[in-house]
Amino acid sequence: MRRKIFVVAAAATAILLAVSVAPAAPADVVSLEAGGGVFLPGSKDFRTSYKAGPAFGLDLTVSVASSLAVWAGAGYFAKSGLTSFTEEPLKIRLVPLYAGLRVRLSGGTACPYLGAAAGYFLYREESETAVALGGAVGFLGQAGLLVGVGRNIALDIYGRYSYARVREENFASESSQIGGFEAGLGLVVCF
Repeated sequence: MRRKIFVVAAAATAILLAVSVAPAAPADVVSLEAGGGVFLPGSKDFRTSYKAGPAFGLDLTVSVASSLAVWAGAGYFAKSGLTSFTEEPLKIRLVPLYAGLRVRLSGGTACPYLGAAAGYFLYREESETAVALGGAVGFLGQAGLLVGVGRNIALDIYGRYSYARVREENFASESSQIGGFEAGLGLVVCF
């Protein structure tokens, strides 16, 4: 619990600091991003069962100030694996839904940013003997670099970390943390 509070406080401090020192950028910009990357589960048990795999997502960002934007999105990760002891086949689907704030740290063609969001992580894990499904509240932090490639088009090179603790007793992988690390690339269209 202390770790969560520390991470949220650090992210909020970084956002406030970035807002106070970031240069002005065009406001009232709406962007839609489709991206994909590699997701690596954060929990050792979860990683043992599923390893890394492809993840996809869709984000919507709406600027509300010179360098501050509201950010919302959804992701998708699906993978087959094996339980660690009995090697029973498993399948998992994770769908994180999140909303938060993003701060641009500078302007220009290459624009670094930081983002922090609260999320609800839907999951469904299946084995031959059980199905565990539900959701967990968590958070997501993201850092990236937006690189303009056209008038209304940019590439987003990003890394993110998500954390959500599952409290289901019948979760087959016996892992309580269903978030993890993701590195990816997105195509951004600005309107």
